[in-house]
Amino acid sequence: MSTATVTRASLGYLTAAEASEVVGMGSYAIVQLCKSGVLPSSQPGKAYLIAQHDLVAYIESHRVTGEVTA
Repeated sequence: MSTATVTRASLGYLTAAEASEVVGMGSYAIVQLCKSGVLPSSQPGKAYLIAQHDLVAYIESHRVTGEVTA
């Protein structure tokens, strides 16, 4: 019989450092987005945890459409 291990990653959460690698920003910038409420997060201890779907929503909200304005 196998034992399932539940991890932060298996629950769909990233640390600020992991999120910064995905987005291409510094982890300090990610923490500031979390502190300001721009990027939803949880802080069960010292570390901010960002749900993967919230990070995707943040990325999508900053999507460049390629529209040219005169």
